[in-house]
Amino acid sequence: MGQKFSTAGLLLCLLAAVIYSLVSLHEDEQRGLSYSSYSGSTDDTTRSARLSASRPTSAQYTVPANTGNRAGSANNIAANNKPEQNSNAQSQSRLPISLKLIGTNQSARSSALIESQGIAEEFALGELIFNWPIQLVTIESEQVSVGFDNQIFVLNLVGPNLLAKETQEEAFDFYRMSAEDIGTRPKIIEHIVNLTPTDFIADGMIASVGMNPSLFAQAGLQEDDVIKMINGKRVTVEDELADVQSSLQHSSTIVFTVERKGRMITLYLDIPSEALTITR
Repeated sequence: MGQKFSTAGLLLCLLAAVIYSLVSLHEDEQRGLSYSSYSGSTDDTTRSARLSASRPTSAQYTVPANTGNRAGSANNIAANNKPEQNSNAQSQSRLPISLKLIGTNQSARSSALIESQGIAEEFALGELIFNWPIQLVTIESEQVSVGFDNQIFVLNLVGPNLLAKETQEEAFDFYRMSAEDIGTRPKIIEHIVNLTPTDFIADGMIASVGMNPSLFAQAGLQEDDVIKMINGKRVTVEDELADVQSSLQHSSTIVFTVERKGRMITLYLDIPSEALTITR
């Protein structure tokens, strides 16, 4: 009887131990799930806080100037391009050669005396200047206007008017001047060289010593040279030779195109300014 009781008590103890173990295990599982849920919630909160901290707020942005809208950007681009456009406009509005107005004549044969690169020439209204596409448009007492590339340019008179009207007597006096009176400043082509036409040469004239032999020598001319052109004008064309005569006294350089012994050469005669004082 006592042995049966002890066996039953042992079984009860074992059963109680098993039940306790099962209960304890169940409680541990519940506790683990609760901790896991709490831990996951904490991680999500931390991650969310980090993302919020790393995301810039509106106060952290600095909007670049002129990028707020397309119109503003376009206006600024246009403004930045203005200097370049202006520089291009200036370069396009220049004449292709340098021109200086040194005389005007408003008589019946209205004309202007224009100098370029040391060569002066008289031009009438509508004529092209120095064979460039630059046309003389208007002539006034102290200025002229010329047209080039569909634009109008104004040339103002520089210095005294060298086309002031001269009397026939004064013009005739040029042929009575002595070599000493002519000096280094020829007024007509004959002061430098005499031109003789010949039937054997259609496009030139024979050269001989002019009224001041020193000018003939300074130009490098020789007897029997065939002069084809003076200052780019043909000496065998009457109107062109007349242009040479009218502009000669105002030129600072005279250019001769010469045929010498079958060879073409170019000779230059520099003429000092009237402002220079020549001493001997």
